[in-house]
Amino acid sequence: MNDVILPRILSSTGTFIGRANGRDYHLIPQIAKSTACDGFELMLLEDWSERLPAVCDFLLASGFLPETVHLEKNIGVLLSAGTEKCAGEALEIFRRDIVAASRLGARLAVLHFWGGRLSDYHMDKNLPLIPLFYDIAAESGILLTIENIPCVYGTPLFMWNRIAAYYPEAKFIFDTRFGGFHNEYKKIFASPHWKNVCHMHISDFGGEMIHPILHPGNGAIDFDDLFAAMPSYPQAIAVESPVLNGNGTVDIEKLNRTVAYTREMCEKYRK
Repeated sequence: MNDVILPRILSSTGTFIGRANGRDYHLIPQIAKSTACDGFELMLLEDWSERLPAVCDFLLASGFLPETVHLEKNIGVLLSAGTEKCAGEALEIFRRDIVAASRLGARLAVLHFWGGRLSDYHMDKNLPLIPLFYDIAAESGILLTIENIPCVYGTPLFMWNRIAAYYPEAKFIFDTRFGGFHNEYKKIFASPHWKNVCHMHISDFGGEMIHPILHPGNGAIDFDDLFAAMPSYPQAIAVESPVLNGNGTVDIEKLNRTVAYTREMCEKYRK
């Protein structure tokens, strides 16, 4: 048991950067210094899209080097529109985000391959794009993972099945909140895709609606049940529960408690 490799616990910058503090990336390095996590996942925001090189310049100069990067969520929304024009726009943003991830030295990127009102409706049109997305990421040395985000017409696991059938080399990221929302995290654990899960997000939800995002242990998910059922997982886990208050202040102690809680669960159910 002593040889078991426990996951590294990361914090998403999305936990402490948002509307209340102007989505100001200049705040990231200073806030990061106060956290108790092992590293960071940089959440790329749509507001930064046109000035992404400047964002990278600043973060590099400050010494902030994220292990993972969450690509802009709008990529999935655009893909879900099901039009050639929107797919082209999604691909343009994706290329730009991957360049940023590579510049910052990230090893892995998180992708929403569907999203928004139409969600997974146009998967038939978008499946042929998957090899291109993976090739672009690989050319920059980035491991691309597709998240189990909520679906309207199917379920995340069903979408993973379709993706893996089309592109067997696909890698995935498991999100606890989304797994709980669709009541399928045990099905995901038992699926052949678990061996291709290379990253994980942890947060909670209230039980009926996916929002607001709650901290683990404060919502509907039984995390003892989840971690007990989860097969061996030595990769990183990124905390996504927000700690940004409405007045722009950041509750670092709350973030650090969630980091500690996640460590405790990993230790308790080490495999």
